[in-house]
Amino acid sequence: MKIRTATVDDAHMLMEQCKHVQQVHIEGRPDIFKHFDEVAMVQFMVDQIMSPQVKIFIGEMDDEVVGYTLARVIHRDDSLFKHPVRRIEIDQISVLPEHRGKGYGEVLTTYVVEYAKSEQIEQITLGVWAFNKSAIRFYERLGFSVRYTNMEIII
Repeated sequence: MKIRTATVDDAHMLMEQCKHVQQVHIEGRPDIFKHFDEVAMVQFMVDQIMSPQVKIFIGEMDDEVVGYTLARVIHRDDSLFKHPVRRIEIDQISVLPEHRGKGYGEVLTTYVVEYAKSEQIEQITLGVWAFNKSAIRFYERLGFSVRYTNMEIII
């Protein structure tokens, strides 16, 4: 798989890819997630592409986009409670449904790991919803582990 960095010309395609993941979230938690405005999402993608803290990596097979990952560099200063840290947060990862189960998500995630190493960043985090069991299994298989649990009560 060829991996390249997104350009502004990719914004519309990224919005289309994001729809698939958003649908999983809508089905899992319709009380939280909603269908997004496509025009606003394209602008969101442009803003992310232009941000110096964000890297969007696009995976292609035979010149066809199969998926992407949006990774954000986070810097937290030293505080009274926590040590300083520079980490990468994988905010989004998407592989088109027809390309899932072929290892492309793993390649994209490994690419983010290699990028982190090249930037001397020693920590990668991501969030995953409890209902998304297949994503949890996927991330665990790649070596991710739970570091924080966020709980709720719906009243």
